[in-house]
Amino acid sequence: MQNEELDYAEVIRKGARIFLVPVVHYVNKQLQTKFGDNYLEKSNFIYANSDSSNRELRIKNDRIQWDLYNIITFICLNKKNQKTNTENETINFRDFLFPEIRDDHFARFETLRSLRNVISHETYDGVEWNVLISLNDAETYLNDMKYLLQSIPYDDENAINEIDKLLEKLVQFKKTQNQLTDENFKNKILNNEKQRSEYKDEEIDISTINELLSVKKSSRVNFKNKIIKCTILKFKDSHEERIMDEWCDPSGKITKKAETLIGKNVVTTVWKPKSFDPQKWFRNIYEVDNDQFYNNLNSDDDCIFPF
Repeated sequence: MQNEELDYAEVIRKGARIFLVPVVHYVNKQLQTKFGDNYLEKSNFIYANSDSSNRELRIKNDRIQWDLYNIITFICLNKKNQKTNTENETINFRDFLFPEIRDDHFARFETLRSLRNVISHETYDGVEWNVLISLNDAETYLNDMKYLLQSIPYDDENAINEIDKLLEKLVQFKKTQNQLTDENFKNKILNNEKQRSEYKDEEIDISTINELLSVKKSSRVNFKNKIIKCTILKFKDSHEERIMDEWCDPSGKITKKAETLIGKNVVTTVWKPKSFDPQKWFRNIYEVDNDQFYNNLNSDDDCIFPF
């Protein structure tokens, strides 16, 4: 069961309400600009005749009652000869109403349409309540909302800031969920770091536990405007990347070790964590598996823990 301290479905409901407001303003402005005084009639005709369902928009007090599902369904209509009235006048729907939205944006909108089912289906098995959404799902949906709000031509910085607050809440909760709690394991890692020849009594910190998705050799520009070769780790269950500059791994052994851990749960270490966030930088990497850890620790092959 998901942790009761944070209801992911409720987080997404809050995000959807924040997201809906600027999207409605954007769509209404487009409809009024393109269709003028007839925008209600034409919008309802388009919605009702876009497929065989004959569904209609809810209109009250001369305003369309948009919900997340019907507004995304409307935005994502994709007929090049969409009828707008009974006289069979047609438009190229997307080009006419939403020329600013790129094709990949429509795909993101389509993904958000599935939220209606995801957040409304709650199950009970006699012991626990469960929802279909996970913490990582919630983070992905919120990032899609933020991306789309940044992309459509409707300026609502407050909405983006509010979604950022929800994302930060998820990130902080994930950190508390994924902390390494095995004190013996943590001490073994710290002792190994301190035995490295380049270690100079710096403070050491350990990242959260995350599933390693990829290891990439790349480069970055530092604060002195110099290009620094580096290794970048990406994770399946986190949007954060972690970087190690090449000077930390001149032999390439740590990078090679990381490549063998793709698909596994890992933690990484940093030195001087007050300057280098353990969620953004790394000096070494360890698989979170006690048996494997002790096997590696006792191995004579220094490539296992490539210091």
